[in-house]
Amino acid sequence: MPLDQKTLLVRTGSAIVFGILMLAGLLGPFWGFGLLVLLIHFLCLREAFQLFNRILKQPPAVGTEFIAQLFGLGLLIAMMVPILLQTPFFSTPSEAATHAIPEIFSNFWIAGLVLYPALLLLGTALSKKVTPIAAAEAFTGHLYITLSMALLLLLRVADSAFPVILITAIWMNDSFAYLCGSLFGRTPMTSISPKKTWEGTLGGAVLTLAAGASVSYFMPQYSYKLTMGLALCAALPGNLGDLLESRLKRLAGVKDSGAIMPGHGGALDRFDSLLIATPFAFCYLYLLDML
Repeated sequence: MPLDQKTLLVRTGSAIVFGILMLAGLLGPFWGFGLLVLLIHFLCLREAFQLFNRILKQPPAVGTEFIAQLFGLGLLIAMMVPILLQTPFFSTPSEAATHAIPEIFSNFWIAGLVLYPALLLLGTALSKKVTPIAAAEAFTGHLYITLSMALLLLLRVADSAFPVILITAIWMNDSFAYLCGSLFGRTPMTSISPKKTWEGTLGGAVLTLAAGASVSYFMPQYSYKLTMGLALCAALPGNLGDLLESRLKRLAGVKDSGAIMPGHGGALDRFDSLLIATPFAFCYLYLLDML
C-alpha cells in the first residue's frame, strides 16, 4: 500500500502540537498543569457524553451535559485555588501546599462523592427536563473522568515528577506494546481490540517496567518501588483503560471518540489509559505514604 503523504503530514503535525501542549503543561508551573487538566477534562467529558448517547440511543441532553461540565470544572478549580494561593506564579507547589493534600482530598471526597450523588438524585426527582438516564450519564462521566483528573492534580501537588513518570510510562507502554506486537504478536488478546496480542501486551509491560527501573537507577531520589510501581500502573490498569474505551466505541458503533486530533482521533482516544491508570497510581503512592 503506497504511503499517503498527506495523511502522514496531518498525523505528524497534530502529534507535534499535542506533544508541545503536553510538555508545556507537564513541565511548566502548576497553573499551566491545571489548565492542561481542565482542557483534558472538558474534551474527554464531552466525548464521553457523545458515546453514552450513542450507546443508549438517546438524544443529547444539552442542559444536563452543560451542568455536568460546570460541576466537574468547578470542582477541579476549587481544588486548585488553595494550591495556587500558596504557590508562586512560576513555581511548583510549596511544602505548605503539599501538606494540604489530605484536607483537599477529604473536601473533594465529601463534595464530589457524597453530596454530589444526593444532589443529582434530588435534581432528577424535582426536574421535569432531567431524565434518570441523563443523570446516570452525568454521574458515570464524573466517576470516569472528573475523579481521575482530580487525583492527577493531587499527584502533581505531591511531586511534579509523579504525573511526568506516569504519563511517560503510558506512552512507552503503548509504543513497546505496538513494537512487540508487530514483531512477535501471534495470539489475539480480545475481540474488543483485535489488533492487541498477548505477546505485544506482555512485551510492552516488561519493557516498561525495565524503563521504570532505569529511571530509578539514573535518578536515585526516586526509589525502585516508586518508578516500577508507576510503570506497572501504566502497563496493567492503563491497558484496561484502553480496552474500556475500545468497548465503549464498539458499543457506540464509532471508530474514534472524536476528531479533536486530525489523524489520531479524539481526546478519549489519547487519554483512555491515563483515566484508569491514575486512580491506581494514586492508591499505590498513598499506600507507600508518599502523598
